[in-house]
Parts: sequence; C-alpha cells; structure tokens
Amino acid sequence: MGFRNNGWKVLKNEHYLFHYRGKKILITGLIYTYAARISSDKLRELMSSAPSADLKIVLVHQPSEEVIALARENGYHILLAGHTHGGQIVLKPLGFPINMARFEHQYYRGHHQIGKLNLIITNGIGLSVIPLRFRAPAEFTEIRLN
Repeated sequence: MGFRNNGWKVLKNEHYLFHYRGKKILITGLIYTYAARISSDKLRELMSSAPSADLKIVLVHQPSEEVIALARENGYHILLAGHTHGGQIVLKPLGFPINMARFEHQYYRGHHQIGKLNLIITNGIGLSVIPLRFRAPAEFTEIRLN
C-alpha cells in the first residue's frame, strides 16, 4: 500500500492550499533531484503563481540555491529539504570536519534563517549508495507551528 492508498496527497510540482485553525496554509511540493527536476522556467512560474496564505511551505528533496532564492522571492516562510544526509560520512582529520556535502551545497544540514525564510535541511533516516553513516546521525525532524 502506497502513500496515496493511505490518504496522502503526493505533490509533484503543485500547490496544496488548506485551512487550519482559521489560517490558510500553502504547501508547494517540488520534484527537484539530479535524476528529475522541474525546469527553471516552470519552477519560476509555479513559485510565482502561489496563492497568498498565512503560512507558505516548500517541500523539496534537494536544497538548491535556485529553489531557496525563489522561495525567498515569493514570500515563503519555510523550506523543508533533505538529500544530503548531513554529509552521511564526516571525517575529522586534525580536528577539522570534512563533509562532502559542503562541496555540493552551502546549506547541507540544520536550520538556517535566510531573511524571513526558515530553511530546514534534515539528515533524514536513509542512506545513499554507501550503507554507512559516520558523524552524521540519522534524524527524524519534528516541527511544531504555533
């Protein structure tokens, strides 16, 4: 049984607007990975066409500078991403951490406040091709909104 069979809405380059406790909440789900990604033109069009909401959230697998910039430009409050696994394997020769994810992304784990945008990149619970984690523990992130 997949997500859809259990009542989940899978967002593939689309918006989902709903009301919660009298507030309008918008979630924009993006397909953005190395294997498949929305074109820059369609991404810009989708992000700029987002309806107004009290809270605007972007869900994306891979945190890219392009998506972060468009989220900020279009008034999103939160961007949730993963992909990097926090580096998955972090070495510390001579006490200095070497994390390969840093070469790919400026932001590779944790919470970052970029203007009004809260960028949250979780280490996640999975692995990549190498079935090992070292100094980049798996995590499940809980976010509470007031």
